[in-house]
Amino acid sequence: MPRGSTLGITGFSDLTLAKVKLIAIGDPKSVPAGSYAQQAFSEFGILAPIQAKFVLGANVTQVLQYVDSGNVDAGVVYASDALSDSNVTVIATGPANVNAGIVYPIAILKASKNAIAAQDYIDFLNSAQSKTIFEKYGFAMAVH
Repeated sequence: MPRGSTLGITGFSDLTLAKVKLIAIGDPKSVPAGSYAQQAFSEFGILAPIQAKFVLGANVTQVLQYVDSGNVDAGVVYASDALSDSNVTVIATGPANVNAGIVYPIAILKASKNAIAAQDYIDFLNSAQSKTIFEKYGFAMAVH
């Protein structure tokens, strides 16, 4: 939500209230975060009642700008994006089963000419130092 909002929203279910007029999400047809938002709304049983309130963004950055500027009452973005903007307040996080599907995989291609450097990079990304940095910016490490 925009920092300083006076709507008193405390969770996803409050998005169904009449006082919430506009909710920004990424366009589910082209923005993965928008698809995840719809999944979360479905999981909470509120998709149908709030669909008419959607303002679709072309990407997560645009959705965050809508919230930051106060042009919408709430929006759904990745936690890592929300934490980067001091003009928004995180009210709730999506359901665990939806969040678990948001994964950024990494692998070394068999045809790589730099396999050793690639493995060094993967090792760094899996280090305690990197984990601390990732968590600071709202990411969690995948279990592998």
